[in-house]
This record gives sequence, structure tokens and C-alpha cells, in this order.
Amino acid sequence: MKSLKTLLALGIAMTVSAVSFAEVANPLTSVNNNAKSAVSNQVTQAKNSVANKVPTAKETLATAKTQVTATDKVTNAKEALNTSKVSKANALDDVKASAKEKVRAVKTQAAEKTAVPAKTSAVKVPAATKVNVNMADAKTLQTISGIGEVKAQAIIDYRNKVGKIKNAAELSNISGIGEATIQKVVPYLSF
Repeated sequence: MKSLKTLLALGIAMTVSAVSFAEVANPLTSVNNNAKSAVSNQVTQAKNSVANKVPTAKETLATAKTQVTATDKVTNAKEALNTSKVSKANALDDVKASAKEKVRAVKTQAAEKTAVPAKTSAVKVPAATKVNVNMADAKTLQTISGIGEVKAQAIIDYRNKVGKIKNAAELSNISGIGEATIQKVVPYLSF
């Protein structure tokens, strides 16, 4: 009987051992499963968080690019405007300088044409003043450069003999007045 008792004790011991082992094995499996589940949950949450943040990040990036592009465009426009202002100012200065030079040249020419030569005392007619050849006396006709005392008297004699002088071509009929003289005096005469 002793052996039966021993055998029975051994069987009980084995059963207890198996149950104890199962209890020890189950908690490790349970901890392992809990850890896997927790890690899986954290991975899923991280994926969801990243998935939610990606569109927002893309929108932020697109907005930043648009702002940079707009800033560049504004900067370029300002530079173009400044360049345009400078070139317009330079063009205006060039036009002013050219106009001043032309005015100076015209004044010089006018001064040369109205200047009285040193060897004559008669005052010459400025280009802007025209002398009516049919009404002027000898002294007035002599104020025109190119007409002296003899030519002035010839014009008056022709006018008294033939009548009113109608045009510059008719001056060639007067003795002592040629084409060169006519071309020189015609801007100062009226008929």
C-alpha cells in the first residue's frame, strides 16, 4: 500500500505541478499578448496621427510656397518700378539737355543774324521782321542784309515805273539784283 500511496502522491504532485506550470505559463502568455496589443495600439495611433498631420503639413508647405512666390513677385515688381522710374528720369534729363542745347543754338543763330557788322552803321532787319517791298522807303530797304543804297533806289525806281511788285521772281527784273541777292533777301520781304 505504501507504493500505492507513493504512486498516488506522485500523481497528485504531477497534477499540482502541471497546474502550477500552466498557471506560470499563462501569465507570461497573457503579459506577452498584452504587450503585443499595447504595441499594436501605439503603432496604430502613431500611424493615424501621422496620417492626420500629413495633409496639414502639405497645406502649410503649399501656403508657405505661395507666400514666398508672392513675396518674390512683389519684390520683383518693386525693382522693376524703381528701374522704370530711374530710366524715365534719365530719359527726361536727356530730353531737357537736348532742348536746352537747341534753345542755345537758336539763340546763337538769332544773335548772329541780328548782330550789326562793325563796318556798317545801318541797323539790319531781324529775321522775324519782314519789310513790305511796295511800302518801304530807301532807308528801310537798306536795313535788309544784301540791299545797299544803290539796290534800294533801283527797287524804288522800278516800283514807280512799273507799279506794285507782286512776288520775289519780279525782283530779278530790277537792274543789279540777281538770284543770289533774291535768295538772300526774300525771307525778309513781304509783297
